Amino acid sequence: MEVDDRNQQAIVELSEGNTLLLAGPGCGKTHILARRIFHANAILGIPFEDMLNVTFTNRAAREMKSRITAYLGYHPSGLFVGNLHRFCLRFLHLNNLVPTDMSVLDEDDQMEFLREILHIPTDRAAADFLRIASYLYQVEHDHPDEITLKPWRSPDSIDYERYGLYKRFKAENRLMDFDEILLRTYSALSDRNADKLSLTG
Repeated sequence: MEVDDRNQQAIVELSEGNTLLLAGPGCGKTHILARRIFHANAILGIPFEDMLNVTFTNRAAREMKSRITAYLGYHPSGLFVGNLHRFCLRFLHLNNLVPTDMSVLDEDDQMEFLREILHIPTDRAAADFLRIASYLYQVEHDHPDEITLKPWRSPDSIDYERYGLYKRFKAENRLMDFDEILLRTYSALSDRNADKLSLTG
């Protein structure tokens, strides 16, 4: 399937600046992306390893990979396609910002710790605590107030105690939760030396 719409073709051939593509399901956004990747490499000479294709979910990343492979006939070596957390974790490891043996604390293990060690009884209470934990992390690392996600209530002494235990558990087991992966990446990219960091390897 080729691109036969002038607006779509303009997006495919864009060589500088930013563009926002908004369209409903089934309108061809992923196909346009595959065409854009081909055009950037074949016509503009941009190496595949200098391209980032980031999605919000693993499912969307799999669909994107499938479309790119179908269009090109192969999946290019070095082309990153993945969800946001995977990109951030890759970025942190690539730039030696976290130890290579640091792992992701998955949701099952996280909930087990919150229930059995911190004695947080319900999913809703756990979600509230995790939002507070993210907030306290951002405050500790001096993230700007305008981008800090505020919890629905102010942390109390129990929250601070639980946060300390949660932090220690992660540190002792060399774990990061999903929020911390994003927040560490934000801190690194906000640093004055961020221009020395590699996004693609």
